[in-house]
This record gives sequence, C-alpha cells and structure tokens, in this order.
Amino acid sequence: MAYVVIDDRGLAASLSARNTATRATRESVTRQIGIVLFEGFSLLGAGMVAEVFQLANDIAMSEGSKTLPYRVWLLSTEGGAVACSSSLQLATSAIDEVGDSCIRGFDALFIGGGRAVANALGDARLKAWLHRVVPASDEVRAIGEGHQLLKAAGLELEQFGAPFGQRMRPAGPEEDAGADDHHEALRAALVLIRRDMGADAARKVGERALPSLSTRLSALFADASRPTSGDKVWASARWLQENCERAISVADAAQAFAMSERNFLRRFKDVLGMTPSDYLLQVRLELTCQLLVNTDLPVDKIARRSGMRDGDRLSKVFRSRLGVSPTEYRSRHRVRVDNAIGQ
Repeated sequence: MAYVVIDDRGLAASLSARNTATRATRESVTRQIGIVLFEGFSLLGAGMVAEVFQLANDIAMSEGSKTLPYRVWLLSTEGGAVACSSSLQLATSAIDEVGDSCIRGFDALFIGGGRAVANALGDARLKAWLHRVVPASDEVRAIGEGHQLLKAAGLELEQFGAPFGQRMRPAGPEEDAGADDHHEALRAALVLIRRDMGADAARKVGERALPSLSTRLSALFADASRPTSGDKVWASARWLQENCERAISVADAAQAFAMSERNFLRRFKDVLGMTPSDYLLQVRLELTCQLLVNTDLPVDKIARRSGMRDGDRLSKVFRSRLGVSPTEYRSRHRVRVDNAIGQ
C-alpha cells in the first residue's frame, strides 16, 4: 500500500482504548489521522492538514518524545497515485488496506475538498466505507466541498456531535461551504494538536505552518463564529485562493465583487487583519510550500504554478518570509512517502 509515513513504527492501540484514554495515556499513543482524497481534490486544504501533523511529530521528537503523536493516512478508493486539481499526484492507500487500528475508525478523519468532489459522489464503494467508518471516528471534519461527499453517503456531521468543539455550519443557498477551507482545516488540526500536546505545541506548529500569520493564531483557536462565507470579504478571499496561480491584482478582486478598490482594501483589512496583497502572497506561499514538499517539480515550474512568476522572485520571497531558500525548505520539510503499491 502507499501512504504518507509520519512514523514507520507499529500502529497504535485500538480505538476503543483510546476513546477512554486520559491525557497521560494520549501522550504515549500514536493517533491515527485519515485524509480522504479523490481525483481533482484541492491540495491546499488536504496538504496543510498533512503538513501540520508532520510538524507536530517533528516538535514532539525534538522535545524527546519516544512516541510520534500522529500517523497520517492519505486515502482513496483504489489507492495509488491520485491527482489534485493542479494535476499533481500524491500516493495514497486504498480505503480497504488500512490497518486494524483504523478500520473501525480514526482519531480524526478529514474529507478532502475541491469542486471535483462531484466526480466522487457516485462512488458506491467510498460512500459505503464512509458510512461505516465516520460514525466510529472520534472527530470528523469536511474540508470545504467535502461535506457534499458525506451527505451523499447519508451522513450529517451533526449526528456525531460537534467536531473539534465546533459544529459545522450548514451553507445557505447563496453560500459556498468551501470558503477559506484550508484555513478551517488548519484550525481543526491545531485544535486537535492543542488537545493532545498542549497550547504551546499547537502554537509552535501554527507559527511554522503559517509564518506570516503567526500573530493571528489566537483567532484560529477561538470558538466564536467568524463572519459567514457569504460575506463579500470572505468570498473575495476564496476568489483569491482559487485564482492565485493567475496574474491577478487587487483591482481584479475588487471588480469581481463590485466594490471600489479603496473600499475593498479597507473592508478586507478590517475582517482579515491584512491587505489583499499580503493575503494573496500568503496563499501563494502556502501553495508553493505544498508543491515543494509533495512533488519533485523544479523550483521554476513551481513558481509559475503558484503565481510567483519565476524562481528568482520565489527565492526572494522565501528568504524574506522564511529565511531559507526553496531548496532548503524542501529538504527540511519533505514528507516521507512510501510508494510501494499493491503490497
């Protein structure tokens, strides 16, 4: 089977034991994290989830832990290589190949998002698996459009309580439930890490995952509801995410939402705490980091795919924001992938 290997040690104890574990017991157990993917999934949300758990493992080991806190499984119906919306491929495990500790449920299960989810809605095998595993999992989080897949499987998140301490807010008729999806996925992962490893560890992970947003981490931990995704500012943030690979400007975003550029700049900063230009650069930086970690593409090609124009500009941004070159970042954060398929 093929999966992202956060640890190559043995699987954790049974989920039934973990469900009643105390905090002390949690610290000595490897939690099982599942991320369900399909052809055309959005890399930003799913990739960020995998990255933050990898960072949590790195922090735990650097602090002397003898057990890695998390093992992440990238899952798809058939297993093998699955292409994201940018046509980049990730190795996955088949849903029926996961170990005995996961087959009855996960400590946390994330359902990938992306507009191509429509292609997975008719996958009877995947829906049957979700119908069996989701109720048995401790925490469930749909990333953006992933909620459609749960609904197609006859599941509603409200049936299973409030994942990560916050119920999923159903989208209204005019809303896109995928708005700001990768930040919501990040928040969910950080809340789980905070529960298992403490607030300091979760904050360290967040600062490494989103360096330029570290001053806003308190908002990620807040339980208060944010403005609805139907709000023009959040919708425009979503638009910037979806179009970050193109040569777009702040004026383009303002025009797309029928706002003057001046009003758009003011409202965007009031809601998100940064300018649209800074937000767009951060989205591009996050996408670049995922491509560096999860692919072998040359830096120049990654720069073009993430809207950074060329490798020289990308290198300048990396050195100013992260203090390392893209190549150094890749070598430090490469997720170890087991490509053995069909074992």
